[in-house]
Amino acid sequence: MAVGSRGKFVAFVALACVAVGGTTYGVARLRLRAQTLRDASAASGEGGANGANGVEASPDAGASAFAAGGSASALASTGLGLEAGVGGGPIDSGFEGYTVDGEDAGPTDAQSQIDVEYLTSLVPLEPRTPEAIGYVKKLLAERRINISQGNPKAVHEHSRAQCLEGLKGQILQSPKQREICGHENEVPVYADGDIDGAKVCIDQFEYPNHACNLPFVFSNPINSEKLCEMAGKRLCKDVEWDTACDADPGGGKPTQYAYGDELDMKACNVGKLWLSCLPNKDIWGTCPTESEPSGAFPKCKSRLGVYDQHGNIAEFMSRLDPNDHVVYAQMKGSAWFYDGKMYKDHCRFDPRWHVDPINASWHANYHLGARCCRDVVPLKDRGKASATPASPADGGLSDATTSDAKSDASK
Repeated sequence: MAVGSRGKFVAFVALACVAVGGTTYGVARLRLRAQTLRDASAASGEGGANGANGVEASPDAGASAFAAGGSASALASTGLGLEAGVGGGPIDSGFEGYTVDGEDAGPTDAQSQIDVEYLTSLVPLEPRTPEAIGYVKKLLAERRINISQGNPKAVHEHSRAQCLEGLKGQILQSPKQREICGHENEVPVYADGDIDGAKVCIDQFEYPNHACNLPFVFSNPINSEKLCEMAGKRLCKDVEWDTACDADPGGGKPTQYAYGDELDMKACNVGKLWLSCLPNKDIWGTCPTESEPSGAFPKCKSRLGVYDQHGNIAEFMSRLDPNDHVVYAQMKGSAWFYDGKMYKDHCRFDPRWHVDPINASWHANYHLGARCCRDVVPLKDRGKASATPASPADGGLSDATTSDAKSDASK
């Protein structure tokens, strides 16, 4: 990982959308703000492998009706009882979304640049059989824009060693959390202070859930769900992610952000320049993934022990719509180019970007990843003959307490 110095750059460009036959085409908006930019030496690779992008392109096929003013009412509520102005409100109306359809990008040399063997070694598998490993290798190598940690030419300000040093003294998982979840780097999710009633554990780090490794991007919800399943988990539900972000382990008042009630642009990997790139021609070569190793910002941690729910990369979840009873792909969090103004990145911010049924959602991007959850039997129910983990359709939440026992941060 290279460590880049910074210079100054100021620009603003606006590009218009063109709507044809109810489907939106082209690039919608590119915004560059006066922030720091990597110096020119880091920009030498393939159209500038530094900076962040703010291009918005056409919605995926499943979202075209919504983007054209279709069934917005059916998608406006998650059934979580959110009020306007609380946690960003039930639906965002002031920001159009910052994603771009990476699947539509032109040819790239991604396959020649990523290390499939290394990435496969990071993928959690239960069990780790030759068949499972072979499937993962094929999955990582078969796409034009590969599931990966982003273009290796991107500049990252924190090395793995620096990240591990920053986590020294932080206890990632308590004995009680380990007893409930049964695996490292997972914590229970709960909002009522009842840790023994926890039904769900959430990964502490973005997929693949390793402390101080770069998270995976360019994985659409379909592939992310499969990868979670191969680890004995599933994509988290939006309500689980929300609670893991804002809940007090003692059952007290939730917070606006994972780290507190006031926006802190220094707590997480945010505020980097939103830089122009060419997503419809060469998203791999010109749109760098400026993520940092998961956990590199120790203050960017919820009270339940979950890292990087603001900034770094946005994450795909699942969301059950109470009106049509369809499970949709749901984006949560923000990315490294969040500027504190484009929308309220509260724990319960609830946007409608790339609204596709989860089993037909192919959207992938250079700033998008995922986070997995595991269904568990509540501790207080263990030993009962009928005790089984909650099913993915079960909306029950669980618990988590801030970590007070060491975990192997070198994973």
